[in-house]
Amino acid sequence: MPTADTMTVRELEYRFETYPPQAVFADQKSAKLIDEALGEVGASPKVKLILGEAEGWKSYSEVGREDSAAEPVRTKSNDIILCFFTSGTTGMAKRVAHTATSYPVGHLSTSNIIGIRPGDLHNNLSQPGWAKWAWSTFFAPLNVGATSTGFYQSRFEGSKYLEAIVEYKVNVFCAPPTAWRAFILLDLDKFKFAALRESVSAGEPLNPEVIQKWKKYTGTEIRDFYGQTESTAMIGNPPWHKGKVIPGSFGRPAFLYDVALADDEGNEITKPDEVGHIVIKLNRWRGVGLFDRYVGDADKMKEVFVDNYYFTGDRASFDEKGYWWFVGRADDVIKSSDYRIGPFEVESALVEHIAVAESAVVGSPDPKRWQLVKAFVILKPGFEPSRELALGIFKHCTKVLAKFKLPRIIEFMPELPKTISGKIRRVDLRRMEKTNKEKNQKGQHEYFYHEFPEIKSS
Repeated sequence: MPTADTMTVRELEYRFETYPPQAVFADQKSAKLIDEALGEVGASPKVKLILGEAEGWKSYSEVGREDSAAEPVRTKSNDIILCFFTSGTTGMAKRVAHTATSYPVGHLSTSNIIGIRPGDLHNNLSQPGWAKWAWSTFFAPLNVGATSTGFYQSRFEGSKYLEAIVEYKVNVFCAPPTAWRAFILLDLDKFKFAALRESVSAGEPLNPEVIQKWKKYTGTEIRDFYGQTESTAMIGNPPWHKGKVIPGSFGRPAFLYDVALADDEGNEITKPDEVGHIVIKLNRWRGVGLFDRYVGDADKMKEVFVDNYYFTGDRASFDEKGYWWFVGRADDVIKSSDYRIGPFEVESALVEHIAVAESAVVGSPDPKRWQLVKAFVILKPGFEPSRELALGIFKHCTKVLAKFKLPRIIEFMPELPKTISGKIRRVDLRRMEKTNKEKNQKGQHEYFYHEFPEIKSS
């Protein structure tokens, strides 16, 4: 049960309640929290190993004095070997069980899309403990005989991280969207990425502007791909898409999965440009990288496995060339009047503005339209919230978005709520927005489209 070292006591309790651990391996800063969580759930591991020293724990150095041989246990290909907890983007973390087949065999698709070759030096910038870390740092390189690198920072510093990528001649670099957005704010001209061949992003789709700027300074395209804790890489832009990557598209389905789109009634969508649920079809074959079950949650299993489909909970569309376009989590889709609006397209439009570093779009309760499109905006250094800046962003959006997709509310924020793995927690923003509207509260830096006579309201 890989677990990030940034967990709180309550988050550890939730994990230990699912799987009371027989053994724990930790660093010194985590030991006290782990002991507290173990006490709360009444779990007593047979062994607790620590890097360093702590009362009640055995030092990892003692492992060297143990026997060098052990009797192997007979295992089966469908034995559960890993339980990952999702990052909780839309609610409590789901408990995802993978088998000795789904990992690592399922990660053949991941190795393929990332483009790792034997002998490569690979780096994955993600928190240990999450499925994505296991994907990219362990299983994908393991499948082809590449070497993984790890650069430790107690606090992420983009410039120092890129210096390490250059110094150690990393060939393949995978990072989440949050990191890529931070990198393009740096002076990239001072870095010489002579060894870099592949740049890959995953987690949630990357805005086209980020891809374009990174390519300008590094000569490599950031290739988006898509998967879940419940799977391995399912859709993506493999290396042979270079020169054919369409910024904003996360590619095409991978060979290990029978991927399709389905409407709300479960009918398969075959026409381009129609938005539907991303599903994995199970009637012809079951994707080898698909998870075994949600531990202890039969109701959730019934919710996502319907007829001959596994519903991912994400929505997308594909174009006439077969390229797929992410719309958002099914829970994130905004219903305004008779329109369904995905947040990603609106967020992409917002970050095209010179002042916007990052944005998150959610539906704000409205008595007339059900929901209004609201944008929470993080500004780049050197810009301050103001009415003039809000006006400029509204005007920019009118030029690049259809009228029904326009943000009707902009609120400038110092930061956005995120999971530990860096995904925006829109569920928190929706909850906060609902509470504020019920109390008729307005944010300190909140601006409404209809309040600007300079632009025609509608």
